[in-house]
Amino acid sequence: MLCIASHGPDNPNQAVLPFAALKGSLAAAAEGAYPEERPEMFLMQEAVYLAAKVTPLNELKAVGLPPISDIVEALAGAGFRMVVCRPCAEGRGLGPEDLAPYAEMGEGKDLAVLTTRHSQVLTF
Repeated sequence: MLCIASHGPDNPNQAVLPFAALKGSLAAAAEGAYPEERPEMFLMQEAVYLAAKVTPLNELKAVGLPPISDIVEALAGAGFRMVVCRPCAEGRGLGPEDLAPYAEMGEGKDLAVLTTRHSQVLTF
C-alpha cells in the first residue's frame, strides 16, 4: 500500500491516519487478505515535518490510536520507506540531512512511479 500524506504535527488526528492504514495493510497481508507489499508513504505539504529527525513522533497520536513512533517501529520490520516531497521540504527549511533514516527526498516523478508499484493508493 502507498499512502500519500499532507497533514503534519499540527494536526495529529489526521497525521496518524496514513501510518495506521499502512499498519493495517500489513496485518491484512499476514492473514492473506491483502497482497504483501512494501509499506511506502509520500509526504507533501505539512506532512514533511513527520519525516524530520527532530519531530517528536512519540508525542503525536490520535484519539484511540498509538503514537506515530510506535506504528513506525512496526512498519520498520516490513521495510517501511518514506519519500518526502523535496520542494515541500526545502520550502520549509528541511534538507536530506534533517530526515529520519527511513526517509528520503523525492519529487513528483517519484510519486508517479510509486503509484504504479502498489495495488492501493490512499490519500490523507
